[in-house]
Amino acid sequence: MDFLPDSLRTILAFVVVLGVLVFIHELGHYLAARWRGVHVERFAVGFGRSIASWTDRRGTEWRVGWIPLGGYVKLHGQETPADAPPEVRATWRPGETFHDKPVRDRAIVVAAGPVANFLLAALLFGALYATVGRPVPPPQDQVVIGQVTEGSAAARAGFLPGDRIVTLDGEPVTRFEQVQRHVQPRAGQPVRIEIEREGRPRTLTVTPDARQTAERTVGVLGIGTGTTVKERLDPFSALWAGTVQTANISWRRRRRPPRHRGVHRLHGGAVGEPRPDQPLPHPGAGWRPPAVLRGGGDPRPAAAAQGAGIRLPRRLRAADHPVPLRHLERPDEPRRGALGDGTVRLI
Repeated sequence: MDFLPDSLRTILAFVVVLGVLVFIHELGHYLAARWRGVHVERFAVGFGRSIASWTDRRGTEWRVGWIPLGGYVKLHGQETPADAPPEVRATWRPGETFHDKPVRDRAIVVAAGPVANFLLAALLFGALYATVGRPVPPPQDQVVIGQVTEGSAAARAGFLPGDRIVTLDGEPVTRFEQVQRHVQPRAGQPVRIEIEREGRPRTLTVTPDARQTAERTVGVLGIGTGTTVKERLDPFSALWAGTVQTANISWRRRRRPPRHRGVHRLHGGAVGEPRPDQPLPHPGAGWRPPAVLRGGGDPRPAAAAQGAGIRLPRRLRAADHPVPLRHLERPDEPRRGALGDGTVRLI
């Protein structure tokens, strides 16, 4: 597909990916409906005029629309008897309508679509971890090579991405800065480097290339640090890791805190901006707010917040604990509010 323009390849990839996601999502609804005894009248992928359609032996119409931007599953008897005209109710199959099923069965059918997408993501992550490998950040006290420049001194000596440098001329190293300090003054001089590759120790000798800078000539190996290395997993471990990764992504998107500008927390006599949705540290824990409530006043955060002109729900107005971020709203303009015998400035 290299002959296609980049923009066309992007559009084509988007259509293919969206089509797969929609198909798997609707397939989840379809299979769950079949499992719980609900007849499916139509399974459609895409909208607009149909470019292909057929009816199976169970009476389900399968349709492919020419606009591949969605899809749906039409369940038999999805509307209630009160909403359906008599001629529609006359065509219902006894015991196979959606509205006649118990709440448990209906909940299973409704939830099956998102569950199918979750399982698809877990399988794709698992396949990726089993073939390409799972990204694993290296420990902070290890020097792991992330990239090797083609034709460089390191490439000629046989270094590979993922090698862990253990010693330089017999001296242990734990940071990439140590490698740089050791190699730079040794341009053209052999350096004996002990590495660990796939758990096995090796010793390589490399002669750093000379590179002229504005001030001096320095030695260069041609390696770069990597933030992650890839670890291949067995099929069962890969599937479990893919499931965990999918769950973590789904949970982070669900728990994403709202964006707020200005004041984030009010605790005791202080206004500040700790990280969102975290309890404010105790004032004696080393936290320093960028702005303070000057003067006396009630130390309770709810009372201080209301004194600063911040609107709070009724259930939090008498609370003695730090107010969550989502309940603090900064006024459009800086305001001053009386707090006991002092004042508050929101910055």
